[in-house]
Amino acid sequence: MTLAVHLVSPEAVLHAGEAAMYYFLEGEGLMTVDDEAFAIKPGVTVIVPSGAKRGMNAKTRVVFLGSKGEK
Repeated sequence: MTLAVHLVSPEAVLHAGEAAMYYFLEGEGLMTVDDEAFAIKPGVTVIVPSGAKRGMNAKTRVVFLGSKGEK
Protein backbone atom coordinates (compact mmCIF):
# COMPACT_ATOMS: atom_id res chain seq x y z
CA MET A 1 0.00 0.00 0.00
CA THR A 2 1.22 3.51 -0.77
CA LEU A 3 0.16 6.73 0.94
CA ALA A 4 0.77 10.19 -0.50
CA VAL A 5 -0.46 13.77 -0.29
CA HIS A 6 -1.49 15.20 -3.67
CA LEU A 7 -2.31 18.64 -5.01
CA VAL A 8 -4.86 18.63 -7.86
CA SER A 9 -5.04 20.97 -10.85
CA PRO A 10 -8.45 22.28 -12.00
CA GLU A 11 -8.53 20.09 -15.14
CA ALA A 12 -10.35 16.77 -14.96
CA VAL A 13 -8.54 13.79 -16.50
CA LEU A 14 -10.33 10.44 -16.55
CA HIS A 15 -8.23 7.29 -16.43
CA ALA A 16 -8.73 3.70 -15.35
CA GLY A 17 -6.56 2.12 -12.68
CA GLU A 18 -6.32 -0.18 -9.72
CA ALA A 19 -8.65 0.14 -6.73
CA ALA A 20 -8.06 3.33 -4.75
CA MET A 21 -9.27 5.36 -1.78
CA TYR A 22 -9.17 9.16 -1.58
CA TYR A 23 -9.67 11.12 1.66
CA PHE A 24 -10.06 14.87 1.10
CA LEU A 25 -8.36 17.26 3.52
CA GLU A 26 -8.90 20.60 1.81
CA GLY A 27 -10.71 22.21 -1.13
CA GLU A 28 -13.85 21.68 -3.19
CA GLY A 29 -14.74 20.16 -6.53
CA LEU A 30 -16.13 17.04 -8.17
CA MET A 31 -14.68 13.56 -8.47
CA THR A 32 -15.98 11.32 -11.24
CA VAL A 33 -15.97 7.53 -10.88
CA ASP A 34 -17.15 5.91 -14.12
CA ASP A 35 -20.44 7.78 -14.82
CA GLU A 36 -21.08 8.99 -11.26
CA ALA A 37 -19.96 12.37 -9.86
CA PHE A 38 -19.27 13.02 -6.17
CA ALA A 39 -18.93 16.42 -4.48
CA ILE A 40 -15.56 16.62 -2.76
CA LYS A 41 -14.81 18.70 0.33
CA PRO A 42 -12.86 18.21 3.57
CA GLY A 43 -13.80 14.98 5.36
CA VAL A 44 -15.18 13.17 2.28
CA THR A 45 -13.84 9.71 1.36
CA VAL A 46 -14.27 8.26 -2.14
CA ILE A 47 -13.51 4.58 -2.80
CA VAL A 48 -12.87 3.60 -6.42
CA PRO A 49 -13.11 -0.04 -7.56
CA SER A 50 -10.38 -1.58 -9.70
CA GLY A 51 -10.75 -0.76 -13.39
CA ALA A 52 -13.12 2.18 -12.84
CA LYS A 53 -12.38 5.44 -14.65
CA ARG A 54 -11.74 8.27 -12.24
CA GLY A 55 -10.90 11.95 -12.40
CA MET A 56 -11.21 15.20 -10.46
CA ASN A 57 -12.37 18.68 -11.38
CA ALA A 58 -11.20 21.08 -8.67
CA LYS A 59 -13.08 24.33 -7.96
CA THR A 60 -10.33 25.31 -5.51
CA ARG A 61 -6.97 23.86 -4.57
CA VAL A 62 -7.64 20.28 -3.42
CA VAL A 63 -5.44 18.33 -1.00
CA PHE A 64 -6.13 14.66 -0.34
CA LEU A 65 -4.59 11.46 0.95
CA GLY A 66 -4.68 8.66 -1.57
CA SER A 67 -4.08 4.96 -1.25
CA LYS A 68 -4.14 2.52 -4.15
CA GLY A 69 -4.01 -1.23 -4.49
CA GLU A 70 -1.22 -3.23 -6.03
CA LYS A 71 -1.04 -3.56 -9.81
